[in-house]
Amino acid sequence: HNRLLTLPPSMSQLRKLNWLFAHGNRLSDGPGLLQMLSQLPRLKICGLGANQLQLSGVDLRMRASFGLGWNLGLEEPGVLSEALTTCDLLWDPLVPGEVQETLVITFSAQGAPVAQGQAEVRALRDALLRVDSLLLCDPANAWYLQDPTGSWAGLEYFDAKLRPITERYRNVFIWGGSMGGSAALLFAHLADCVHAFSPQVDLVLTWPTFATATVREAFRERVQRSVRQCRGSVTVHVGEENHTDVRHASLLPPCAKVHFHDTANHNTMKHLKNREKLLPLLKFEVVGMLLGVAACTSKTDREAA
Repeated sequence: HNRLLTLPPSMSQLRKLNWLFAHGNRLSDGPGLLQMLSQLPRLKICGLGANQLQLSGVDLRMRASFGLGWNLGLEEPGVLSEALTTCDLLWDPLVPGEVQETLVITFSAQGAPVAQGQAEVRALRDALLRVDSLLLCDPANAWYLQDPTGSWAGLEYFDAKLRPITERYRNVFIWGGSMGGSAALLFAHLADCVHAFSPQVDLVLTWPTFATATVREAFRERVQRSVRQCRGSVTVHVGEENHTDVRHASLLPPCAKVHFHDTANHNTMKHLKNREKLLPLLKFEVVGMLLGVAACTSKTDREAA
């Protein structure tokens, strides 16, 4: 978000560079830049979403993980994986052409290499839970506040993409971590159950300062309103020793439940996953939704008889 037109050629000498994030700039030399970055031996993570990179015909099969959504010349349909992201939304029905009763929406930050939830959705399906999946990321890495044009109309943009899909489902489960957790709260009004892991609730608490006061206030108001409008429960997970995350959680509406975990780690999703508690939590919530659907269907069948 610095309006950079180019990156210096001397970056090719950074042989120990692991991460590079340059979202929301005006970088345009797609082939040349990717060629230079692909030669860095230790580069693992590279976020270049929401630039002006011309990527038509460019081979995107690279060793490092790249987030490239909202650039030029990208092929449709896009890719949203832990290795490569070229779009902001990927709808993945369990059975092509069919709509299940329950939709699991996973929000991530910039996409690859921090696309979340895909392994967990596969595990839910391996457990014979019939769920459709919707994966979203923010190529601008801007808390879903920007759209592909770079304007601050992201909430309207993503709302317009989400609603036609969520309206097809009886149950909608939303989850995400950090910026993805914030998105889970921003769009909680579309859900029946939400789990947000270490979300940012008020961008006034972020450092360095992000966007303008007007944008930050719009974010804060949207979180408060959307959480109150959730059709079911909103649960937020934070590490009890992470004081910044605890401050964010303290600003939630009273209707939200806050669960404190024994960690100082901001990544509470990873904390639970390492302790083999994340997947059981998701299964518990999804099974509860499916049982609710089954009970409702059974009641309707009896009344019809």
